[in-house]
Amino acid sequence: LFNRGPEELSCSPQTVTVSGTHADDFRVVRAPRKRIAPRGHARFAVEFQPRAGGTRIAEITVRAGDASIRFAIAGTAAAK
Repeated sequence: LFNRGPEELSCSPQTVTVSGTHADDFRVVRAPRKRIAPRGHARFAVEFQPRAGGTRIAEITVRAGDASIRFAIAGTAAAK
């Protein structure tokens, strides 16, 4: 996450969420730090643990301050 603004950006443990068709196959394993300085950055990590074979899809939503961004993610798993 990049804070391109002039003020500190506050995050919470719920800043990054997973939703969608196969949301249970993905989980946030590292949340961003609580505060991101102006023009600073923070990282988060999502792990793929498929429960079935094939292409698995979900959405990541990142909320910080009064803004949010949503994007699709996918992973392909071997048949079990």
